[in-house]
Amino acid sequence: MYRTYGAVHLENRNGNTPARYGQVETLSRCLTDLKEQNITISAFRGDSASYQKEVLELMDTNGIRFYVRMQDFKGIRQTFAAIEDWQTVLINGHKKEVASGTYSFGKDPKKYRVVITCVKKKDNNQLDAFEGQ
Repeated sequence: MYRTYGAVHLENRNGNTPARYGQVETLSRCLTDLKEQNITISAFRGDSASYQKEVLELMDTNGIRFYVRMQDFKGIRQTFAAIEDWQTVLINGHKKEVASGTYSFGKDPKKYRVVITCVKKKDNNQLDAFEGQ
């Protein structure tokens, strides 16, 4: 059985607007519109522009499972540098190392599960993947 999918919510923005700008407001309007049409969302996938505390809280509050590409920054590297329990998986035909842990925004007690991937260098001359040493 084939299904046809289409856009469920469209908004026009200025072409010079950063992708992060107004994400939570746009998503809130989208969820409201869908709710008015009795359409239930069970999962949301966003790119790194959606990696914002307010966006994650919006999805969590609405009981929506979410997958958001986390931005790479020094704090996240330091948080996950000690992981030793990596599993080798095949993703789209490429071998990757995968591990998971939890992360919270600043001092917020709410923790989110984070899945981390890395690719081993072909020459096995690995530097510290997190600090480049």
